[in-house]
Amino acid sequence: MKKNIFLSFVFCAFLFSCQKEDNLLTDRNYPTIIKELDNSILNQKRLTFQQQNKYINTSLNRFGFCDVTEFNSNISEPQVTDPLSLSDANQKVKDFCMQNKAFVGLNDVNSFTLAGQGPETGFYDNSLYWYFGTSSQKIDTNEVLGAQIRVIIKNSEIVYCTGNWYPNIYIPKHFNFDQEKAKSTLRNQTVWHSDISGQSHPTKITDQALASCQINGLKIYPVKSDDKIQLFVTWKIHVTDVYYILYIDVMTGEVIAAEPTIIS
Repeated sequence: MKKNIFLSFVFCAFLFSCQKEDNLLTDRNYPTIIKELDNSILNQKRLTFQQQNKYINTSLNRFGFCDVTEFNSNISEPQVTDPLSLSDANQKVKDFCMQNKAFVGLNDVNSFTLAGQGPETGFYDNSLYWYFGTSSQKIDTNEVLGAQIRVIIKNSEIVYCTGNWYPNIYIPKHFNFDQEKAKSTLRNQTVWHSDISGQSHPTKITDQALASCQINGLKIYPVKSDDKIQLFVTWKIHVTDVYYILYIDVMTGEVIAAEPTIIS
């Protein structure tokens, strides 16, 4: 009799877990995944990038985006010229991004704004430099964290490019976790801070801490591993009482990333 009761309990628990899992909408297109390129394809892309940009020192990373992962020191130096105006330097960067949109991850070159600094003179060779950075990538109004492109112009030629946007990011139409449900997943979770000696100290997220937390909207959070980049749609939740920001997946409710807001 006891054995039958136990088996019934196990079956009910299993059935409940299955029902609970079934209540979560799944989306086979989520998350967006960018895979590491095959070596032969990557080498061809690097060659094409170098042929298109004969003065550039940087190359492409294993996902095919501009990066300093591969640095080419055998590139011709552009001749010293008169300084470019701000408008000419802006146009130079936009033309570069248009010609290399596959390598910087842009679908539309008009989708970003530029901030430039220069012209500045080099300390040793009297070369003239402009430094540019694009605005952060956004999907609608939602920021893609860490997605920015940086470009350096030397003597009227682009010599450096690193960073990228991410093309074709998929956003699910329906979320399993709205703001409040995402916040509730943090109840009684533990975060850790380290003191100056390196010792870690746990802090539990209480109901009181959740009551005063700030939900800072949706953020696209890229998670890079050895062979792929996954782009998760997350709620950014700042739990001020425990000095932590946590990013909660809108589909699974999992903590995708967590970062302290104080320096230990």
